[in-house]
Amino acid sequence: MYLEELDRRFKDADKSFRDKLLDAMKWEDTQLRKFIDKCRLEEWARSTDQEARNAVNSLVDDTLAKKLEATRVHTDMDEDGYLADANGSAMMM
Repeated sequence: MYLEELDRRFKDADKSFRDKLLDAMKWEDTQLRKFIDKCRLEEWARSTDQEARNAVNSLVDDTLAKKLEATRVHTDMDEDGYLADANGSAMMM
């Protein structure tokens, strides 16, 4: 996960600092690898991503359906603003 060398912004730092930083990065990499392997972190990330996409798609579908219904209602009105229902009754909109 980590790089073998530090980013260029650390090139002017003293060697002991750079060595400590590399050691810390190696330790973090070891810890992260444990979580990736033990907790199936990659699978968890994929499944949460898919669930989020499904939730967004569902929200978009619901929103579009409501807008489509609102559009349909307005097109069913006559020129005086009356909306006919299935029984032939009309109501003012």
